[in-house]
Formats: sequence, C-alpha cells, structure tokens
Amino acid sequence: MNEAIHIEFGRRSWPVLGALLLVLALGGCTGDSDDNQNQIIVQEDVFDEDATPDAGPDADSDTGLDVGPDAEDAGADADVDEPEEDVEEIDHCAPYIDLGDLEPGEEYPVTLDFTEESAQWSTRCENESDGGSVMIAMVLPTFSVLHVESDTPLGLEMRFGDCGRETNRYMCATDEFAVPSGFGEPQGYLILEALDDSVPDQVEITVTAAQAPACIEEEGQSECIDADSARVCRISISSPDVPRWEEGQCSGGCEEGQCVGDSCSAPLSMSSGETLVFDNLPLRDLHSEYQGPGCSLSDGDDDGLELWGRELVIELSDLIEGDEVAIDVDVRGLLSWAHEPINLEGQVVATIKDDCAAESACLAVWNDFEDQLHFEVPADGDYFLVIESRTDEFDAQIEVAVEIN
Repeated sequence: MNEAIHIEFGRRSWPVLGALLLVLALGGCTGDSDDNQNQIIVQEDVFDEDATPDAGPDADSDTGLDVGPDAEDAGADADVDEPEEDVEEIDHCAPYIDLGDLEPGEEYPVTLDFTEESAQWSTRCENESDGGSVMIAMVLPTFSVLHVESDTPLGLEMRFGDCGRETNRYMCATDEFAVPSGFGEPQGYLILEALDDSVPDQVEITVTAAQAPACIEEEGQSECIDADSARVCRISISSPDVPRWEEGQCSGGCEEGQCVGDSCSAPLSMSSGETLVFDNLPLRDLHSEYQGPGCSLSDGDDDGLELWGRELVIELSDLIEGDEVAIDVDVRGLLSWAHEPINLEGQVVATIKDDCAAESACLAVWNDFEDQLHFEVPADGDYFLVIESRTDEFDAQIEVAVEIN
C-alpha cells in the first residue's frame, strides 16, 4: 500500500515540479512494486543560486518547466522581436486642405489656389477650363448641413466616407452650395473646380456646418428664413427617425411662409426668353398623383402619373391660341442620397395644364427623353408648367428655359 506523499515547496522548487510529475508518471508505467513507491520529499532547491541566470528559453524543455540545470545559452533568443521599420501610410486622397472637425455655426474661410492643379479629382460638372481643382477634407457634425459660399461660381461636389467615391451631391457653376451630411459618415471631402477660364487663380470661400434642428412633421410645413430662402420639415435618409429642417434658396423669393413657385397658390411667373435656375430642396411635394386626362408618359396609358418628388409651379401668362411653346429642362446639380451616381434620364417630369389642380387634365407631358417639351396653345389664357422629380430623394438644381413663338 502506498505511503503518504509529503511535498514541501522550497523557494526554488517550482522549476523541479515538472520533473517530479514526470518521474511519478514514468514510475506508474514501469510495473515496480509498491515498495518502490515510498515517501517523496521535495526539499529546498539545491541548484547553485550563483549560477548564470537564464538568457532565453530553456534548451531542455518545450513546456517552459526546468527538468535540470539550464544549458548555457549559445546566443540571442530567437523569439526577440526585431524593431519594425516605420512605414509611411500613403493617403490616396492627398493633396487636400484639412479643416478637421467642424464646429456647428463656425465660419471657416479658405483660399483656393487653382494654379496648382490636382488632376486626379474632378466634379461631375462639364469643365471647359484648363484650371485646377482643390479638395478640402473635414469632419461634419451629426445632422448638419454644409454651406459653401464663394465669390465666384464654381463646380462643387461632396463625397462622404471615401474621397474616391463619386456621388450625386454636386452643383455646377454655383456660388452657393448646401448639402446635408449623409449616411452616418461624418468624414467628408469637398471638391471645388474651376469650370471656365474666367475663374481667377485664387478664390475666397467660406465653409460653415449648420446644425439641422428637429421639427414637427406636419403636412406642408414650411417657413421663410428670409426674403430669399426657406426651410421645410422632412424626414431624410440622414435622419430617418426624426424629421429635421432642411434649408435652401428660393429662386423667386420667399413669401408667406413658402418659396414663390412652391404651390398653385403662389406660382412663379416666366415669360418668353427667360431662363430660371432653381433648387428643389426647399420645395414641397403637394402634387403626388396626376390622374387627369392626358397625364401619362405613353399613349393608351390611363393610369396617370405618380410623382413623389417636390415640384415647382410656373405660370405662363397671357398665351394666345396657336402660340408654340418650347420648354427646355436640364439638371445642373444633384443632392440626391444614392451612394453611386444615378442615371439622370427620366428623373424629372414636366406637365402643362390650364388648371393647376393635381386632378386636372395634362395638355402635355415630358420626362426628358425628348430634348424639349413642345406645346401648341389651344386657346387664349394662362397656363401652368409643373416641374417635378419622380422621387423624394431626388434633390436637384434644375434649369428651365422658356421660348414662346
């Protein structure tokens, strides 16, 4: 019968523990009698304390436990990390002006130098200049709208997350640019481009990030900010849970709480030979279904039109029977929310009516697959041109030209 095993741990007995366990295991496999398994006492470590200390891993065990005196190290340990060389991270967005974290409401003046062209970056605008482009990097506050004011018209494009990702947030030949922050990506890259040779080598701009405050979503909620701008309450992808105010410039001014041209009650007047550029961001969607006669994009289609974007109402006054009206509509800029550029064809629809109501007949319908909308006036009177985008996400800057013969 085995006698009790008594173990006394000495100050340096831990390194021997593995060897003893091994001895016990081997002893159990040799078939020795019980007499050979007597009391075992582990005493104080007998190894010379003055021996040379370890300079690396023990050569006699893969377990990290000593099974005897350490063999003298022959050289440097193999597991010592060599110092890594510093590798400079290449910023594929450079060169750019870095404004860092923008504080809401604070103005950031920037001088753009177009003499040094950054050829790898360009906007989606048509460029007829040999001038350069400048990129500005910034981190925008949550639920903010970036405002850019310039003393000369430029091409501007805003990209979120990745400077190399083309987007639909751009404006061409404009001196004011307002774009909501998007997709929860606070890192933004603004490209500014000289579009013609009239742009000087240096241009002064001011960048501001304005916080978009929450609002109470109500049918047709709109307010004038001043005589030339308005804000509307809407839910957007940048703020899917809480409706927020979104601001924009009114092409015909702002009166009685809405942009002129925002509704049938306050249409914007145009005459022959005039050209109008408007931003539909501060407009509302007051016409969604066009179910009157003639309100379709193809012959024999009686389903009418369903347009969920915001519309501009233009009044063409005092037309005479037999007048030939030509309407030219072009998209000059986008603030749409799609990550990638979208096909512009078919995104804007124009209708002509003699009664502005949504259920009234459409005398002509156009959705930009044709170069122009042509219409022959059937009787003397006033007519309404309604220009609307197909979807609520299609925020655009649109140019309209009217010719009457």
